[in-house]
Amino acid sequence: MKTCPICENNAVDENASVCPICKFNDFRPIIVSDEEYGYWIKTVVEPSCIKWEFEQKEMRLKEELSRKEKEINTLKEQLKKQTDLPAQTPPEPVPLSLSPPKIGSIIKFGGYDWRVLDVQNDKALLLTEEVIDSKAYHSTGGNITWAECELRSELNGTFYDSLGQDKSRIAEEKVINNDNLWFGTKGGKDITDKIFLLSIEEADRYFGDSGDYLNKRRKEYKNGKFVASVDGWALSNNYDSERIAYNASDTASWWWLRSPGYISNRAAYVYSDGNVIVNGILIGSVSVVGGVRPALWLKFDANTLHIETQQKFTINTAPKSDDSANTAPPLQQTQNQSNQKQDQQQQLAFSEEGEKMSAAQEALINTIKNHLKRRAGFEAMRKLIKLYPTATSTKRILLYVAEKKVGHTNGEEALKKLVKLFPKDKDTLEILVFVARNQAGNVHGDRALNDLATLFPNERETLEALRFVANNKSGYNSGKEATKLLIKLNL
Repeated sequence: MKTCPICENNAVDENASVCPICKFNDFRPIIVSDEEYGYWIKTVVEPSCIKWEFEQKEMRLKEELSRKEKEINTLKEQLKKQTDLPAQTPPEPVPLSLSPPKIGSIIKFGGYDWRVLDVQNDKALLLTEEVIDSKAYHSTGGNITWAECELRSELNGTFYDSLGQDKSRIAEEKVINNDNLWFGTKGGKDITDKIFLLSIEEADRYFGDSGDYLNKRRKEYKNGKFVASVDGWALSNNYDSERIAYNASDTASWWWLRSPGYISNRAAYVYSDGNVIVNGILIGSVSVVGGVRPALWLKFDANTLHIETQQKFTINTAPKSDDSANTAPPLQQTQNQSNQKQDQQQQLAFSEEGEKMSAAQEALINTIKNHLKRRAGFEAMRKLIKLYPTATSTKRILLYVAEKKVGHTNGEEALKKLVKLFPKDKDTLEILVFVARNQAGNVHGDRALNDLATLFPNERETLEALRFVANNKSGYNSGKEATKLLIKLNL
């Protein structure tokens, strides 16, 4: 008997050429000592070929993989040249000129980006696109109105002077300071300003013109969502996302309005998720610092303005005085029809190709991933939902944003769209459970809990999430609401 040098089987027949255990059969001679293998050394050699064969196979596979990767990259480059589309981001600011802007466009002025809210005669109403600073409304307490506050003085002083030589084009306009529509709090005297803040009425009118202000509709946050209430403290509607503004850190920020709150030492404001808080926040303290989005009326050439204003198309419209105002001019109708046709074609192309993404769709998704908490990502997400509302890839990116930016404005918006577009989907259930537990005790977690109870009342995951919040937040409103939902659902 002899011993196999590979598996050390010591029961190999002396005349055998193949080991019965490991099937070793390499007969190329090698030089080793007789003491190590004894007689076996005369007929059997080291199995170096086995290792060599694996190395060669691995090398061939790597070469094949490298070749395939080069082919894929070449095809990608060719496809990019044929269908290259830029990422869908907010409109680039255009240099200021005498040509009038379109409502909804963004222009450069005084070193800032401004969104055009309205165009009237020879001037346009502008609002800074971003929250440009954080300031107190007033430094001392008392009954303070916009006409008397320090923030107004600073905007019409230091800030106005910083806008450069083109500031002469800013019109000095009468600013109407209405009383708070619900509480009757005095808005103070009407004044003339070059720089001002929007009012509650303007924050509703120029962002969707929902009519909530004029019809005195307001809401309160209850059971994880905003519901109509005569005692509500907020205006909240489908245009909340239009009012969201970001600061220099790319974080959604609340921003001041000039209207009073429910008493004279409070001022209304827009919350970071776009709700208009009509009962206001305390003013008269340097510790209460809010975002600032200045507004102004900029003068333009009246001769060209009349032609350009016929091309308005945006949700940000001024109030309509009669039915004729609702009829779009021929040029607008043509442009809108063209846009709708293009959107339908893109949706149709996607449906025909199944889940194979178009170049435009891929560009939007890449923008969302690269700008998770920025306005560019927010705008790209809205565009993607508009063009591909039911696509699986849309659901996947919404789930991604909702998880990665839980508690952030973009994450909350993604979660809302998931609930709206995929209300009974298992993935929607899972992300709602994640948010409800991760954000237990705050507004985001409460909203997720309410959605769970509404959409998935009989699911085990809903029961577990409700019990988790009820037990861990028992002393808070969130825990109490979770307990109420458990009782309501008989869980």
